Amino acid sequence: MLVFDANFLIYFLDPKIKGGVGSNPRIDHLVATIQKTGERIVVPTPALSELLVKAGDAGPKYLEIVARSEVLPCRRVRRARGGRGRCADA
Repeated sequence: MLVFDANFLIYFLDPKIKGGVGSNPRIDHLVATIQKTGERIVVPTPALSELLVKAGDAGPKYLEIVARSEVLPCRRVRRARGGRGRCADA
């Protein structure tokens, strides 16, 4: 199980970030390794909150990306989305 904070999540969610997915060999290797091993990613609620606060207008887009994935931070994401979607506690 991997635990990511807000500083790291932004590399996965924002394609414009310098050094993010597709432009940083270390990040790309991590993504490939996660995909290969099927490792679960946990996003603590405070990290998600921080990400959404700093995201500004992109916040709803980031929340939708996280909520669509099989990796959901906790039941608070579900509440933030109005009770929709699956959620599993870490």
